[in-house]
Amino acid sequence: MKKNIFVIVCVLIVYAIITFLSCQGYEKDIPSPKIFFNLPDSLVEAKKGDTIYFTPKITYDFDSQYKWYVNNQFISSERSFMHISKQLGEIFYAFTVTTPKGFDSVSLIVRTIELIDFNNFPLKEESYDIGEKLQEEDGFKFGFLSLPNKVLPEKKWEGFAMSNMYGTQIYKQDTIYSVFGSNKANKVFTMLSLSQSPELNSFIFKNDSSYLIGNIDVCNTTRVYNMIVHGDGDKNKPFGRIIDGYHGDSLCVRFSGYDYSGNFKGNIDFFLADYRFERNSDVYVIRNFTQVDLSSLGFINKLVINMFSSLNDETRNMFLPPFVCFDNIKIFDKQKN
Repeated sequence: MKKNIFVIVCVLIVYAIITFLSCQGYEKDIPSPKIFFNLPDSLVEAKKGDTIYFTPKITYDFDSQYKWYVNNQFISSERSFMHISKQLGEIFYAFTVTTPKGFDSVSLIVRTIELIDFNNFPLKEESYDIGEKLQEEDGFKFGFLSLPNKVLPEKKWEGFAMSNMYGTQIYKQDTIYSVFGSNKANKVFTMLSLSQSPELNSFIFKNDSSYLIGNIDVCNTTRVYNMIVHGDGDKNKPFGRIIDGYHGDSLCVRFSGYDYSGNFKGNIDFFLADYRFERNSDVYVIRNFTQVDLSSLGFINKLVINMFSSLNDETRNMFLPPFVCFDNIKIFDKQKN
């Protein structure tokens, strides 16, 4: 009997030792924590007045200490944090977690923007406004942005017009008032009909401030797209690529920035169509609104638009209709003049 008790006691002691050593080994194998945010990028854009809730996911989250920093200043020891976008510009956040097994940190940038998307402009479905009811000196106004306009006979105009018409119709069945693409459920955009006057071709901002434009969306009109791809069936042929000594065609829109004093800040070129390639697979025509980065122009008070094509008449006027469409202007920052 005593022998059996002795054996049982030995077994229990051995089991306790093995269990203890196993726990010790298990503890040593626990890694340090890792932070994950359900975000596609470390840069988050928000419009003025937006509220963003940051709730990080943390692996091996036990006995943890959390810290939030804004621009290197400690602000909170909670796991979650609420950001309210109040003014234009960027705010740098850092979040850290510390456990007995280690430490991790993640940095985020919240950029507050002003978005001009024109969707508050009143238009009936599938319609346009070339400014016939505007006072000529006013143009179209969207907060601190003015879009000059001049109405011409026969439903034509120079400067900017407003439209929500999208189309992929072929030439002679299309309209000069539509952007190339499928219907976007009454989404409004602005269309420029290029003028000889740079003032009519300009995005003009209020004189008391200059603005850092981040991005602008650009697209071909349906008519211009058709002329590039199909020609007009008459004297103008479609664009051609480099072949048998032909140079290849192109259509470019140029953005020129000017500050409050009228000083030139630089150009940014964006090709609406580029056939200057030998391989057919390399040529392209813009057929959807495409984002163009204008931030390198810095703070400007006026953005002047121009267009250049490889196909021109003897007086350097383009054979193509001088139309281009814009949408979603993102303002990153502003400063007083």
